[in-house]
Amino acid sequence: CSHTQKMYMLCYTSALILNLALDIVLQGYLSYLQMVGVGAHTASGTLLSELTSFQQVFESYPIQKSLGKLYFTYCWPCTFLLPFLLEAVSVQWLPQHIARLLVGADPRIRGKHAVKAFELGEMEQGRYADMIFNLVLVACIPFLSPAYMHMTFGALVVSHVYIYCYDHVKVLRYVVKFEFGSAAVHYLGMQLFTLPVGIFAGALVFKASQLAGMDDLTFTALQGYRLGLAIAGAMVGHVLLHLYLLATIRRMGRSHVHRPSSKATYADIARQSPASYFSVNPVHCLRSRYGINQDNRQAFYSPLKG
Repeated sequence: CSHTQKMYMLCYTSALILNLALDIVLQGYLSYLQMVGVGAHTASGTLLSELTSFQQVFESYPIQKSLGKLYFTYCWPCTFLLPFLLEAVSVQWLPQHIARLLVGADPRIRGKHAVKAFELGEMEQGRYADMIFNLVLVACIPFLSPAYMHMTFGALVVSHVYIYCYDHVKVLRYVVKFEFGSAAVHYLGMQLFTLPVGIFAGALVFKASQLAGMDDLTFTALQGYRLGLAIAGAMVGHVLLHLYLLATIRRMGRSHVHRPSSKATYADIARQSPASYFSVNPVHCLRSRYGINQDNRQAFYSPLKG
């Protein structure tokens, strides 16, 4: 199960990033043709059609303004909010509503068939990919639309608050089961988190070259392919360093117990570490107290309790 979830997350994240790259290239090219068609010019008065290098065109104000507006619309609400609103309606509420209408209208649907009609879905761990892709979008802002940075970060916070509340309700009300057999998918999510942070490192180099430049935002030491190599080097270097530190911390925090020689009992471990699958589950604690087997009650554990 964990291997399937990992492959799904990798393929899903790769598809989202590839789609983003293609969208940016297409929108940038169309914006350039549009700006040239209307005779747009840079802050210094040079026509956009007279610029000779990709860096000059990309850093020009008309292109940055056009791409920034389109990119913000791409982020909010098209990516940050709308897919999750549609998911709540089309995947969770609509199937249950249709099943309710079918079971109520057809007297032949009874018993197990009715239960099948109302069968809920399973919780999968693809939300890691959704969150990482949203962070990749935010990390690209310094390259494309720095003027929309505060608005995009605000939209990200609002949308993620909604996603958290939606997933909370989804797990409690609209999921028949979910399987978390290991922390492999979670660790892969931490590894993929190096992508947006690495993009931020490349954006730092890109903006630093502009701050160190002259009136036309160009820095003599970093132009053309040199700037591209510096940005790529910062991205790759940070990703490798991030992955190395992540693996090091994981090794340091990993503990091994030689079980054949261990004499600890379950009661000893429960006193040392009271948090377990049963003690932090309020439903299980209520069942053990008011359910069938009341002889073995499970006390609820919370770190907030005194």
